[in-house]
Amino acid sequence: MDAGRVPTDADRQYAVAALRTHAGAGVIDLDRFGDSTAAVLAAPTVAAIDAVFADLPGGAPALPSSVPPVVIPQVPVRTRRRTPWVWARLAPVAPLAVLFVTIWALTGFGYFWPVWPIMGIALATLKRGRCWRSPHWV
Repeated sequence: MDAGRVPTDADRQYAVAALRTHAGAGVIDLDRFGDSTAAVLAAPTVAAIDAVFADLPGGAPALPSSVPPVVIPQVPVRTRRRTPWVWARLAPVAPLAVLFVTIWALTGFGYFWPVWPIMGIALATLKRGRCWRSPHWV
């Protein structure tokens, strides 16, 4: 690794995490941890960070690469098609329409009278913006 390069924030955070591990293991005391952390955060180069770890077991940690990570493009998730608002509001009218057409068919296929109640209920449903099964039906 290039010891003369300027450390990134990720390099500094990785080094502080390594210091935290050494402090948790009891290798360094709390005063030395504070001084070493300050030195890592103020280090102008990677070599200065390596100098903080010179006398610690394991030496300097292998800092993460400065190469940016590869970004994998996200495949868009296919969402469910939205039902047009007209069909969504007219859906409760369908059972009544089937009932009216069935009565019309059973009574002899004369004049198609179900068009009038179906159209009236559909227009009322669209105008009010609520369906007859809604708890808000007044």
